[in-house]
Amino acid sequence: MKFIFSTIFINVNSRNLFLIFILLAFLPIKLLAETVYITDSVLVGLHEEKSIDSAILKVLPTGTVLEVIKRDNDFVHVRDPKGVTGWISNNYLMTNEPNNNENTDASITQSRIRELEAELQNTKLKQAKLDQQNEQIIDTDLVKLKTENDKLNQQI
Repeated sequence: MKFIFSTIFINVNSRNLFLIFILLAFLPIKLLAETVYITDSVLVGLHEEKSIDSAILKVLPTGTVLEVIKRDNDFVHVRDPKGVTGWISNNYLMTNEPNNNENTDASITQSRIRELEAELQNTKLKQAKLDQQNEQIIDTDLVKLKTENDKLNQQI
């Protein structure tokens, strides 16, 4: 009789352990995610690629909470509270929440200036890409026109 109860007890415990392991596997990964913050007194560009020269997807102010997706040398792939993902230099991140006591008019103005400068940089990058595309189109059209001109000259 004791053997039967001990076997049932062992079976129940192993079943419970199995269920616990299954449940642990389905816990949200967010519980294990590292949280970082944008450092004090800056606006930082969230980049499309692992380069400060890549397009800026979004400008993030001081204190923005970011979820780390992946670390790769000096860059960190992060997700902001709205779900936007991108790359940011590790130099602009800290693990402790910064003191955000800078609510004076001057600091707000400086923040707006930095935000506009970041937008300007992004616009210049986009303009350079468009200029390059336009040059390629013009070159293609020029080749076509020269070919047509040669054909017309042969006909004359």
